[in-house]
Amino acid sequence: MPAALCKRCRIGSLQIDENPTANMGLAYSWGLKRDACPCKVVFYTSAKTGQAFEINRRIVLGLSTIGKGHQALESLSANLNMPRPMTKNSYKLTFEVVKDSVISEAQDSMKRAADQ
Repeated sequence: MPAALCKRCRIGSLQIDENPTANMGLAYSWGLKRDACPCKVVFYTSAKTGQAFEINRRIVLGLSTIGKGHQALESLSANLNMPRPMTKNSYKLTFEVVKDSVISEAQDSMKRAADQ
């Protein structure tokens, strides 16, 4: 029995398609389809946390930690032959969320340290 069968109809061979127009930053949209089966499963390559994908928050955090920004992300993506990353506006919005989280965590950490 093949390893990749449709859960519903139990037939078909697996086809994997990327949908570049549905990519969200570094979270890529992939589809799984089987021959002779109407079922198609579409998913992203990263978990979503709130309104943003985890991979996008992590890359923004990582780049900001080393003092880099959106231009560095574009250069990195080009050098790794990856699709274009998130737009500059999306980067800014994600940066604000990450920044607020980092500030909040730092304040909580300092408060816990002072309470000890």
